[in-house]
Amino acid sequence: MLGEERVSGSEYVDTERNNARCFFRVLQSFVPSLMRLRSSIEVDASLQEFASKYCQSESLTLKKKINKSQCDLFLQTYFLSNK
Repeated sequence: MLGEERVSGSEYVDTERNNARCFFRVLQSFVPSLMRLRSSIEVDASLQEFASKYCQSESLTLKKKINKSQCDLFLQTYFLSNK
């Protein structure tokens, strides 16, 4: 992949696990705010805003692009909540 530094497999796995843990902590603190919403439309909008802000925050904080697997995780969280 162009423009990406190479990392070992175990380093990549460790980074992904750490990213998933961080995402889970933030998501866990966010979920209670959904309980006050009255409609699925409000929940949908709130989840979209959460995912967008999280990606922007991580991108700015880490000064790197959010990789595809992380965005997939955010989208899966969103779609699972809509089932």
